[in-house]
Amino acid sequence: MRTRCPVPPLVPKTRPFTPNRNSPAGEETPTVRALKDPLFLFLIAGTSLFAISVLVDKDPDPHHIHVDLDALTAFVQHRSQLQHPQLARARLEGMTPAERQFVIDSYVREEALYREALRLGFGDGDYVIRRRLAQNVEFMADGAASALPPLDEAALREYFESNPEDYRQPPSLTLTHVFFDTSRRGEAQAREAAQQSLARLRAENTGFNAAAGQGDAFLYHRNYVESSGSDLAGHFGETMAGALFDLEPGAWQGPLRSPYGLHLVLIAARGEGGLPVFEEVRLRVRTDAEQARRREFTAERIDEIVGAYRVTADPLPSGRSPGGVATKKLADPSRQNSASSVNPDL
Repeated sequence: MRTRCPVPPLVPKTRPFTPNRNSPAGEETPTVRALKDPLFLFLIAGTSLFAISVLVDKDPDPHHIHVDLDALTAFVQHRSQLQHPQLARARLEGMTPAERQFVIDSYVREEALYREALRLGFGDGDYVIRRRLAQNVEFMADGAASALPPLDEAALREYFESNPEDYRQPPSLTLTHVFFDTSRRGEAQAREAAQQSLARLRAENTGFNAAAGQGDAFLYHRNYVESSGSDLAGHFGETMAGALFDLEPGAWQGPLRSPYGLHLVLIAARGEGGLPVFEEVRLRVRTDAEQARRREFTAERIDEIVGAYRVTADPLPSGRSPGGVATKKLADPSRQNSASSVNPDL
């Protein structure tokens, strides 16, 4: 059990004031001048108010749990994993009386168990609790970044020009295809059907949306609009995706093979890719720039906290275990982008 330290006297005890018989009449002694000093009086008043607040706020009954709006807001915020207290308070205010009573009961239960754990000393040396408390400070630093003002136009353009590769568009294709399933038809019949369909599509000059209903049902899409090579490779395989970019737009071609069968393809348009103009990606730039500023702001606040401590270390053994296997490197804290990205298992 923790014991309360006795409250020291607010002012040092002094002897009763008696006039200095050796000082000239009407002249104040140093003690009188000190008592009249505004700074001295301010310190006395501040000390008194602090002592009174401590005595008033300190609940003498350790089994008394006081429930107020701030406590419930923090409880809802953490339980619901809401980043801003305003969202938690709005959720709390929107609850029905029965829902609010459930929150109160849950808070009281958790608070009682928390106090009992402290009384039993469960928190002493517990790394999970240690890591959680450290994360709370990281969350606090990250939450402070939400108060930063929006970036202006000049800052957005500067970020865009400093990170051009983040916005470079890859080459893309807009195409449609007719699929022939070799697993259902067999290789020979699927190829024969594809050749017949190719001749018909070319003869009728079938357009982009006019080939629907021909061939077999494909696992993914029939039409692809401004799709990159990686997107197409995910549906047709690397080999066919590479072959698609070698085709000229405007005519039905094929058959091309994918892992699923044969395809007749019409390339409608080709996008060469490249760096877009700022206005085309303004919204994306704003999101990226504000997230980068938030990460930087949070990292600076944490560096300030860590930098306030003097660090010493004992000599460490070599980085290899007795078996000769190199020990696992821990994550570099400077590379942790945000509080939410921290892995508590490290």
